[in-house]
Amino acid sequence: MQTADYKNGGGRGFCISQSSIKAWRNFSPKKWYRKYVENIEDDENENPAFLLGEILDTLITCPDKLEERFYIANMEKIPSETECKIIECTYNQIIEYNNSLKELNEVLPEEPEFLKIDLAENWDILLSCCNTEKWQSGWKDDTRVNKIIERGNAYFSILAEANHRKIISSSLNMQALELIEILKANKHTRDYLVESPDNELHFQLEIFAEYDYEVEFEDPIAWHEIREPEIRKIPIKGALDIFRVDHKNKTYQIVDFKKTFSTHEFKNNIYKFNYDMQLSFYQYLISKLIEQDANFYYLKDYKQLPPINIAIDIVDKTPCIYSYSERDLYNARYGNEKFLEGAFGKHHQFRIKKGWNQLLDEIAWHICKNDFSECREMLENGIIQLNLINN
Repeated sequence: MQTADYKNGGGRGFCISQSSIKAWRNFSPKKWYRKYVENIEDDENENPAFLLGEILDTLITCPDKLEERFYIANMEKIPSETECKIIECTYNQIIEYNNSLKELNEVLPEEPEFLKIDLAENWDILLSCCNTEKWQSGWKDDTRVNKIIERGNAYFSILAEANHRKIISSSLNMQALELIEILKANKHTRDYLVESPDNELHFQLEIFAEYDYEVEFEDPIAWHEIREPEIRKIPIKGALDIFRVDHKNKTYQIVDFKKTFSTHEFKNNIYKFNYDMQLSFYQYLISKLIEQDANFYYLKDYKQLPPINIAIDIVDKTPCIYSYSERDLYNARYGNEKFLEGAFGKHHQFRIKKGWNQLLDEIAWHICKNDFSECREMLENGIIQLNLINN
């Protein structure tokens, strides 16, 4: 979980991260621009399965932020998912209304009447939220509202106490703490979490850099003319879970932490979520950090070890470490087209996959054109040429 400064691009505003580069594959340019440039989030519900991962990330990288980010509730049994949405919707509308009154307080002729932070006292708002979720629409309105009040009063009180922090149960918190202790005690993973004089660990290292994009010329030039390429600086950023510096062996390494339901099947997650692309991008950021930051410049004399994922199985509570080869990282950056052609010839039937460098160039092209209305092929040619065998 990143800081507010990171989200604001270190004061520069818009910055491209590895997650936004990966999203470029599946988003339309218009949707990508809306989410990553305008910061307009689509109305998508957070996957509860990611909550444990967020707690673990916090406990590993910044444990002092746990209480700031999460509220540990002594309530193991909570209402159903839809009921929780209704209660949260009601709470948020009450808070938004009161906040709007606070802003108008100085210009209103008399003291405004704020809504009580109480579920039963806001019947109309509660019913409206029931209708939004289409919950038990066959019941009478009184029955619907009273059922939510009966089942949700305790949860509503927790929302008020949490004050927009994420609510977690005490058992989930204990599970996360247990997994952290296992990682710190395990002989294979402890050096990545326990610092010592020779073992320097940087948790949640936020890096801001620039990517040089060579702008394509549109107008033709005479054969004898020499034109210097125009370079556009594209702001990029990344937040590394762990950056380890081993002063004894003079090495440094990028470490990214993942929780999984099965370390045996973790390779499937690597393919599905493009973790190789993420770590290859982080390698590029580290090279920029060493090149430009005086505090890290000494690392030019250290050896870079391959980046790793530490994955812990939350069922068997067993950690595994996955390391990436140079070929994997190269293909993750530049794509696998040349590799496939060299290995199988030009007319192979394997899937061609773009690397983050190619995807970032596509994004940069749209930035330079200041046009995210359509993809590049449609803007330039009005048609998208298919290659179903390789894509």
